[in-house]
Amino acid sequence: DPVTFKKAKYEGILKTLGGVSSPKHGFIQDKMWKKRQDLSGRTTITLEPDLGLDEIGIPDEMSKKIYKPFVIRELVRSGLKSVDALQQYKDWSPLADRALENVMRERPVLLNRAPSLHKWAVQSFVPIRHKGKDIKFNPIVQGFGQDYDGDAMNVYVPVSPDSVDEAWAMLPSR
Repeated sequence: DPVTFKKAKYEGILKTLGGVSSPKHGFIQDKMWKKRQDLSGRTTITLEPDLGLDEIGIPDEMSKKIYKPFVIRELVRSGLKSVDALQQYKDWSPLADRALENVMRERPVLLNRAPSLHKWAVQSFVPIRHKGKDIKFNPIVQGFGQDYDGDAMNVYVPVSPDSVDEAWAMLPSR
């Protein structure tokens, strides 16, 4: 019917590929990859006075998820094929555990507590794995406007080499 054809609205190619609400929900993510790769996590914060000023306690399960692509890359660099590296990650072998420790040493995390009202609302830390479900950090660390009555914070893993270098410059001790 020509009348229906004229009334139909067509999305542009950029809108189709990029997604309407967010790039995480675009055509490529939803149809082609069928997975979402999110290098971030969110949970409540608690105090841990035994941590250093630049250290932050990250839940073990969260660290495995947010560092996944880097762990697999580390396993491939160690000589495994991609399929074997993915299987090592899925089974969480001692080799995958060592790869995660290596990756966490070379790549800090960014911590943000919304609302980000000033430059100190985003700081970087050296991640330390721990059992549990909360983010732990030293009580001396300030700048987030945090209290400990159930506040939650976001953790992000920097991806590019430039962002990793910038994150190392954003440690609280600096």
